[in-house]
Amino acid sequence: MRIIQIIRQSILSAITFTPFFALAQGVPRDLQGLIGRFVDILDALIPALFGGALIGFLWGVAKTILQADNEDKRKDGRLIMIYGIIGLFVMTAVWGIVLIVGGTFGISFVKQLQTPQLPSYNSSGGFGGGSSGGSSGRAVFDYFKDVF
Repeated sequence: MRIIQIIRQSILSAITFTPFFALAQGVPRDLQGLIGRFVDILDALIPALFGGALIGFLWGVAKTILQADNEDKRKDGRLIMIYGIIGLFVMTAVWGIVLIVGGTFGISFVKQLQTPQLPSYNSSGGFGGGSSGGSSGRAVFDYFKDVF
């Protein structure tokens, strides 16, 4: 039984600390590099905290449902759900405050996401390099009209 517990803890530790091993590739040379490394660690840690709070909430839901006949276990599950919801609320509120303060001072904390786009189709029968330069719904419609 003790060996199973050690294996379980080893697997959990490996899953938890793998992103930190990936971030340990190079040594920061200056203060800006050190701050950048700290921000990278926080960027990896924040989603893990949100995920932990969500898993805690779902654990409370499962505990409440599965132990519906036992009043004490149901209260424990309800308490876990409440703590999970409070954790999610506090983290979301703090993140919102950080974004508001950053927007006030002109600091951008959110990276622009690249949205996927359909390739453009030009009238000469190929993709890309069209006169519009970007993808348009009309070009894609024309392509599928020609194909079918």
